[in-house]
Amino acid sequence: MKFLALMMVLATAAPLMAQENPYGDRLINIGKPIHYVMPTFPEGVSPSSQKVRLRFTVTETGTVDPDSIEVIETSDVRYNQNAIDALSQYRYKPRIVNGEAVPTPNSRILIEWRVTVR
Repeated sequence: MKFLALMMVLATAAPLMAQENPYGDRLINIGKPIHYVMPTFPEGVSPSSQKVRLRFTVTETGTVDPDSIEVIETSDVRYNQNAIDALSQYRYKPRIVNGEAVPTPNSRILIEWRVTVR
């Protein structure tokens, strides 16, 4: 038996507060990461299909602010730290507003582990 872990990246920025978000209530698509690290299975945990949804800020340089990462939904708390560790190494193309790179707070991503038996 082989286990295969896949990661789904669904990244959007949640609506910012009305006075800060020039786009109103719609989500800002931050796109796919330009660099990402596959999350690993937690040590001592039998591989299983799990999901962790995280909220974070993409900085004006395109890095993920590690202090901004928070878990907003999880199917198994034992996977949380591995998702955080992977996301902290991601890089995105910075959002440009009026010709300048700006941070994108309240970005969200779903990291998913899928186990398939071959």
